[in-house]
Amino acid sequence: MSLNDKDKLVVLFAIAWVALIYFRRASSRSLPLPPGPKRLPLIGNLLNVPKSSEWEAYAQWSKEFGECVRVIFTGV
Repeated sequence: MSLNDKDKLVVLFAIAWVALIYFRRASSRSLPLPPGPKRLPLIGNLLNVPKSSEWEAYAQWSKEFGECVRVIFTGV
């Protein structure tokens, strides 16, 4: 028995839907990430990273967010 293109598309969509629900539930059960400065969608925290005196910025972040700080250098 052969599937036509429409049936293949329906099966592919169903598999993608199940995978999406599975991964969304799996990620919601994980522990929360540490706090950090706000990031931009594609470039993350690249604009927040200081060019000089990095330790001063990191010390300020530790006062603001706590000892463990999350910094994402890309938006992915």
